[in-house]
Amino acid sequence: MRTPLIAGLIWLAMAVPVRGQTVSMILEPGSASIAQTLCARLAAYGVADTAVFVIPGLRVRVEHNAAPNPDLQPAALNALLTRRGVFGIHRAAFAPAAGLVRADRVDADAGPVFIEPDPLLTAADLDRAEATFQFEQPALTVAFDRAGTRVLAEATEKHLGRPLAIMLDGRVVSAPVVREAIRGGSAVVSGIDTTGDWAPVTEIALTAAMLTGGALPQALTFLEAQPGGEPGATARCRSD
Repeated sequence: MRTPLIAGLIWLAMAVPVRGQTVSMILEPGSASIAQTLCARLAAYGVADTAVFVIPGLRVRVEHNAAPNPDLQPAALNALLTRRGVFGIHRAAFAPAAGLVRADRVDADAGPVFIEPDPLLTAADLDRAEATFQFEQPALTVAFDRAGTRVLAEATEKHLGRPLAIMLDGRVVSAPVVREAIRGGSAVVSGIDTTGDWAPVTEIALTAAMLTGGALPQALTFLEAQPGGEPGATARCRSD
């Protein structure tokens, strides 16, 4: 599962020997809708001066100018471009029960979580997602639309003292215990597990950008990268 990320990092290291250079990254599969999703994610993450092209072979080319993005980590950019980004909130428990299935956690050392297979809420119910802070710790704030607000209120009222599983790409990133009914339509999720590739604040910012930009139909595969762009080519979209 981690091979595309490692390969992508090797290519980026080879392709961008000079700070501030433009690099072109090839990923698959590609389509007009995938290109638009990538542009929306890049814009939400604050990545400037980056264009996405649909190219033959059902691929996309991402032309990224590193100069206006000096603090962007290559691994974070790779994740932003390749992760599928499917979000869901499920009723859950910390012990097996009828109708529940065990779910993998990002933090493999954390205790088991058992979830209802069908989510209560998905990204389709979101109004917005933002990287914020709670008690000086990075957190993800999610706000739901009217229908999602009603579902969240009813679900949390009936699930007091038990966890909800916050899922991203099929794995539990957080399992907070419901202390009170959530009626205001928004929730702050802290204690999000990370893979250890970067600080939690980066993981949360990436998650917020993926939720804002939208999910991909499948995870993309990083194929190659090389210095420079293609002058005169028409981009499907841009991040700014």
